[in-house]
Amino acid sequence: MSEPRTRKTWNKDSIGVLLEHSDEALRRAIVFLYRQQTEAEKAAGATTDRNNRGFNAADAKQGVYMAKWILQNPDKPRNLTGKWVDIARNMVKKYAGQLADFANAEPQLSKPSPAVPTQRPMIVPAGKRTFIRA
Repeated sequence: MSEPRTRKTWNKDSIGVLLEHSDEALRRAIVFLYRQQTEAEKAAGATTDRNNRGFNAADAKQGVYMAKWILQNPDKPRNLTGKWVDIARNMVKKYAGQLADFANAEPQLSKPSPAVPTQRPMIVPAGKRTFIRA
């Protein structure tokens, strides 16, 4: 019987090495950080919440710009080229800890269970009683 495979444990250094040598990892890191921004932050291209997720205030405008450029065609993400690769590498390496935390997290289910509602229940007042409608 074969032994179970162990998952690699990532740290800041190993993430840094990966980002330095892989354009695909760099692209995925930018998209991951972008997806950590709130919807308001994405729209504004700025960081407004201090939640330790996504880009910091100094990198938000450029990071959101790059992520939107990469994701213009979601079926075929674009790769950064030329000077943008160097700019992105210098920017993203400061997020190695956030990326390592994500890489080491337990995998989540990709789809919610059918028994779990996908929307928050709405409280609807009805006369003297209050009903919760899913």
